[in-house]
Order: sequence, then structure tokens, then C-alpha cells
Amino acid sequence: MKPRVLVVDDHENIRFSFAEFLSGGGFNVDAVETAEEAIELIRTVEHDAVFLDIFIGGDSGIDLLKEIKERNPNCPAIMVTGAPDVDTAADAVRLGAFDYLKKPILKKELLLHAGRAVAYKDALDKRDQVQKRMSAIFHGVSDGILVFDSNNVLVQVNDAAKDILGLNDENLEINFAEIADKKKSAILNSLKQILELRLEGELYKLEFDQGDGARMVVSVCMSPVKTHYGVDDDFVMVIRDESKPNFRLSV
Repeated sequence: MKPRVLVVDDHENIRFSFAEFLSGGGFNVDAVETAEEAIELIRTVEHDAVFLDIFIGGDSGIDLLKEIKERNPNCPAIMVTGAPDVDTAADAVRLGAFDYLKKPILKKELLLHAGRAVAYKDALDKRDQVQKRMSAIFHGVSDGILVFDSNNVLVQVNDAAKDILGLNDENLEINFAEIADKKKSAILNSLKQILELRLEGELYKLEFDQGDGARMVVSVCMSPVKTHYGVDDDFVMVIRDESKPNFRLSV
């Protein structure tokens, strides 16, 4: 499917030229004159890039940029103007404009920026898809997963870990030692000690007396977060409750 590009400019010759150049370059093009027409389109059509005049008749392209980013945050908006202004350019960049071009714009330049913008949106969309899949896995697995930053601050915890350890979202962004000390839980204190060691690949098995003869058995391992750029300072702790199913620790 061809990428879809929106052109918003109140000058007919600009709209016609952009539409001709982009269509010839392999893009589907919607070209409109007013901000109102553009808003109607973006409410029903998802675009892969937008070329947007800074001044659209009596309307501000900056205001339309806000609307575009609210409805489709990943859509790159390229601001176009015949009279560059430093303050306006700064506002556009601050609000998420992908680029800022000065008229007149040659066909080669237009197609180059359109291609870059579409590739950028495609990368963002793929990133979001991966994050959604990872989030589903993170919250769907039966093992507890906790993510800590370099200062042992708890930055993420999945539902299974909340059930096993009695944690909640209020414990996020807090140093794990503080959490363990406040809750005075044997298992949290043991995990605090394991976290301080930060030994990659070590498997720990912990047993705790829950009273009334009940025992809780958990296995714990840790690993640094690994990214495309190498090893991060963050650490992941995985906890498996090997006790009876559906057990919930009260702390």
C-alpha cells in the first residue's frame, strides 16, 4: 500500500505542485486548503506524513500541528513557510514538528523529506507494536518480573510479582531497600539482599514459613537489561512461586 500524505496550504499552486510531485513519487496525496478541511480528514484518515503551511489563510498551522499530534502522535508533520521566523520554528519543534522547510521547495527536496518522514513513522509504529507485544507478555506470564534501575529503584513490576510479593503501583519509583524495610517482609528482605549482589544468572531458591504449617517456596534469578546498544544499567529480577497454585503472600 502506498504511503498517504496530507498537504495543507492555502495557495492553490503549492497544493497542485506538491500533489503532482508526491503522486509521481509513489505517494497517495490528500491536498486541502483550510485547517477545517484538514481536521475533517485527520479525524477519519490516518496519514503517514503531513506537509503543513505555517499560515493557512487566517488560521495558524501551529494550532493544526497540535491537533495532528494529539490524534496521531506518530505522524511526522513538516512545517512549510515562505517567511521563516525563529520563534515560530522553535514553537513548531517544541510541539513535535518533524522538520521545517522554506519555500520554494524543489521536487527532489520534497520527495526526500517525504520519504524520511514516512520511514520515521513506520519505525515508530513498529516500535509501538513491539512494545504492545512485550507489555502483553510482561503482564501475562505467571512468573513475577521486577525491573530496577542502577540505584535499585523499582521502575516496573508485573501483575504476577504484585500477587507473589504483595506489591502495588504505589511502590514504583522507590528504592527497593526502602520498600523491604517498610513492609518488614522476610521475602522482600531476602530479595533486597539478592538485588544488592546483582549476580547475573545465579539461581536462588528461598523458603519461608507462612504459619499454620504453610511454606512458601520461590526461585529467583537476575539479569541485566540488554538492548541493541549493549548492556544497560537496569536489572531484571524474575521470581517463580513454586508453592501451591494461586497462593498470595500477605505482607
